[in-house]
Amino acid sequence: MAVATLAGGLLGLIDLRLAYVFSLCSAGLMLLLVWRFVEPHHAEETIAVPQSFFIVVWSCILRLRDPVLGWIFLVVIVLYALAHIVYEFYQPYITLLQLPLLQPSEHAPLISGLVISVSMFGGALGARASIPWQAKLGLLGVLAVAMAIQLGLVAAMAIALSPLVLALVCLRNFPMALVHAPVRAAIAPRITRAQRATYLSLQGLAERLVFALLLLALASGLEKGAAIAESTLLGILASTLWLGLVSALLLFAFAGRMRRELHADQASLEKSLP
Repeated sequence: MAVATLAGGLLGLIDLRLAYVFSLCSAGLMLLLVWRFVEPHHAEETIAVPQSFFIVVWSCILRLRDPVLGWIFLVVIVLYALAHIVYEFYQPYITLLQLPLLQPSEHAPLISGLVISVSMFGGALGARASIPWQAKLGLLGVLAVAMAIQLGLVAAMAIALSPLVLALVCLRNFPMALVHAPVRAAIAPRITRAQRATYLSLQGLAERLVFALLLLALASGLEKGAAIAESTLLGILASTLWLGLVSALLLFAFAGRMRRELHADQASLEKSLP
């Protein structure tokens, strides 16, 4: 992904449409690979798998009645939205910067590719740190750290235009990579194997739908086709920051209950072990 973002930035210098052409080609290759996937046989699976697609989807939605699953579902949606706000608006942010030796309006695709390429390596560091950090901080601690980093990135971009913020944007993928494994580890025991892929797909769909609605709301007052002015961009980022802060405070107000639920589940698991 780091190589892909850098290549996309280079292609964007020639023509932005080339990045979409190459993305379409890679998506076609992914489609061929996915088409060849085969569900393995699970001899130990004793629960009958519903055949209807809608029954499977509904059964996954009902899983959200589990307090831990429902809470994680919402926290991950907020984290996803904050991470992608940074991703979505850092290109106009770069365009508005006055960088020495560069014309941002002309070199923004390349600079964007470089920044996100570095952030992909930051994501690799987050993935590497996720399990040790979970062992020290627990799931709630890891989620809280990730939320604080994401809010900090949006806050830094909302305060002012500065090249120094680009160094912070390189941390954009670190929080999401940090929570990926701990969140999956918390979800897996609460979802049957037959439902797991569908449940995670629904979670991904919800993340994208909420983010799309957020972008639609933020763009509602913008002039179509017009460049984003500095005051407008900072206003959008500030609005997102306050929305993220309120959401995080409301969600983590239930952290005490989630901690008790997780401790109870851990105790139950330990009793079931031989």
